[in-house]
Amino acid sequence: MKKDICTDSIFDVETAIEVCKQKQGYKKLAIDLAEKYEKWNILVNMYIEDPDERNFTSAIWIIEDKIKPVREKIKLLQQYGAQLFETDTSSFVIWSKTPGKEQ
Repeated sequence: MKKDICTDSIFDVETAIEVCKQKQGYKKLAIDLAEKYEKWNILVNMYIEDPDERNFTSAIWIIEDKIKPVREKIKLLQQYGAQLFETDTSSFVIWSKTPGKEQ
């Protein structure tokens, strides 16, 4: 996980992301902040829950590639698995063909 630029700062990344998500026209900034500070759980949530930013393929890619602890992956798949695979069956095909995965 990346550290904030200035640890003594009053800048809280998660709060900034939440504020940007709620403001019209700032959702891209929220995504950029989540990526920069590796807030993968927040980003997965945005890609699944936010109708304006819905991108199941990106959510699955983040779970597979960016999130390292297996327990975190399992937790997210338990939380969002039904939505991911029932709504977009092509996501399963993409995930099953991820480079480095055994076929």
